[in-house]
Amino acid sequence: LLRAHRATDAAQVFRDDLERNPNSGRSLFGLWQAQLMNRDRAAATTERRYRNAWKHADVRLRISDF
Repeated sequence: LLRAHRATDAAQVFRDDLERNPNSGRSLFGLWQAQLMNRDRAAATTERRYRNAWKHADVRLRISDF
């Protein structure tokens, strides 16, 4: 959905996953990217949550990973 520029739909999918997996780095990243596409002010908060959740990861996520 992100690659298809369907940011609103993508954001909902990531929010749904975050209800089940609150600290999922992948879902936080996806939500953050969707929020950036939608120019959502919540993007800064989501970015902080993502960076905290992903701080020990050895992989860098990209939209193309989704």
